[in-house]
Amino acid sequence: MTPWPPTAADLLSPSTQLTALQVCLQRLTEDVEDMANVFPVAAGQPGLLAALASLAREEGEAGLLAMTILAYLARVFTLAPLLTSTEGLPIGPCHERVVANAGVLELLVVGIENNPEMACSVLASFCVSRGTKQTIHDHPGLVDAVAKALHEHKTMMAAFLFFGLAGSPALQVPLAHNPAVLGALLGVLEGCDDDKVIEYTVAAVSELTKPEENRAIMAEGGRFADVLRNHRGERGAEAGLANLQ
Repeated sequence: MTPWPPTAADLLSPSTQLTALQVCLQRLTEDVEDMANVFPVAAGQPGLLAALASLAREEGEAGLLAMTILAYLARVFTLAPLLTSTEGLPIGPCHERVVANAGVLELLVVGIENNPEMACSVLASFCVSRGTKQTIHDHPGLVDAVAKALHEHKTMMAAFLFFGLAGSPALQVPLAHNPAVLGALLGVLEGCDDDKVIEYTVAAVSELTKPEENRAIMAEGGRFADVLRNHRGERGAEAGLANLQ
């Protein structure tokens, strides 16, 4: 059994990799309330975050486990400042510093392709201010990767992420003028039966109808009005529909 905390060598060695990742995940999930106290012990191991960041790029079970661990960590806002280092994937309370690291966002572009639900979960955890939302939006290829994940997989966290981004007034116009984003949102509302995915997608669409300059493009062809009409019971549907009239 891999001892706690595992080392970077444990994570990177094929013979101990899966066990070490499972140990990390087990400790993180045993007691969510104690997570902020548990992980700094492991994060103090040289190279551990870099090893996790490297593994999260990979396909297969190891990549999924690493991305799952990072998704858990991204939800903890009280971790010690050492987790905001740029050694690997910096996680912690300084979200602006986290998303300002282009290497982190580039990692997540790859992560969305391999594990869309977990990678979008990590990104959604960083959507805590207009500044972090702007940085996420502006990173090359990131929004298009999320749109592709939503279109192809109808993942809840991709829909939730667009809801978060669409809540920023500065992003509402560029998002609505991105054909990949509008196509993905329409695809969910026209062909998905997952209630939570639909809920967040309707809310995102409603946010995007707020600016005057978005309404003409979103009213064109009547498809957005039709889907909002079909989902009238969802939060924001009536307001979005009124904006498109």
